[in-house]
Amino acid sequence: MDLLKGVVEKTNCGAHIAILDSGEALYLLREEAAGFFGARISPGKTQVPHFTAIGKALICWFDDEQLQEILDLHQKPKNVTPNSLTTLEQLKPDLQTIKEKEYAIDNEEHQLGVRCVAAPIYAGPGKVIASIGISTKKEDFSLEQLSQIGEKILKPAAKEATSTPAIINALKRHYAMRNNHRNS
Repeated sequence: MDLLKGVVEKTNCGAHIAILDSGEALYLLREEAAGFFGARISPGKTQVPHFTAIGKALICWFDDEQLQEILDLHQKPKNVTPNSLTTLEQLKPDLQTIKEKEYAIDNEEHQLGVRCVAAPIYAGPGKVIASIGISTKKEDFSLEQLSQIGEKILKPAAKEATSTPAIINALKRHYAMRNNHRNS
């Protein structure tokens, strides 16, 4: 997919698109970078949303009740680090910043030694339908560099995603399959 390939070329990091599904960040699309360093992030894999940039971008507009539902679903998650945001009080200021900046950063919240940045993909004001992000080793990018990637690469990519047929079709396929499964 050209959009994800463009992000990979600009960052030298694997890029992915995820949605929120049943309270988890679900990866739909992925483009690998040369020399990928860690665990494979593949379509169909899920993550605790409030431990990842891609997930926090998905839930940044949730109200307290919706956020508490997410936290309640993940009361005993794997991969808790000292940086993991595990309470509403810890999460809310971070989500407010994400709404303002339109990108999220995961600073070793999901895995020690790994940082991520992601931007929400909007269907309208305050309506996030997906997110686009990258993952990298902590030593490869400072937090300031990740902020620049969020601002200059991922925010524009998120805007472009709303008019990218392959992404729109992937979202439509997922939602159609999910609704057909529920109606069976």
